[in-house]
Amino acid sequence: MIEAKLSYRGVLCIHCHQPTPLSSLAEHKEREFEQHGQSESDEFSIFAKPLRCRTCNREAIYTPQDVREFDGPPRKRTLRERAVA
Repeated sequence: MIEAKLSYRGVLCIHCHQPTPLSSLAEHKEREFEQHGQSESDEFSIFAKPLRCRTCNREAIYTPQDVREFDGPPRKRTLRERAVA
């Protein structure tokens, strides 16, 4: 049986340097950007909403140049501990 190689598109978190997969909205906007050849002034429209890191839970805005292909499955989101009231 041949095992399929898993990969995903994402960015390296600028805070903790761990891979963060693109959201489905960011992937859609990235494809539109590539297909329509928008100008550099439009590059930040791809990630109008910040991406949240699945490791450190911090957000940042990335450019199309930050996107790369990562091997393996994306990391699952870590659960934030709830404050006990």
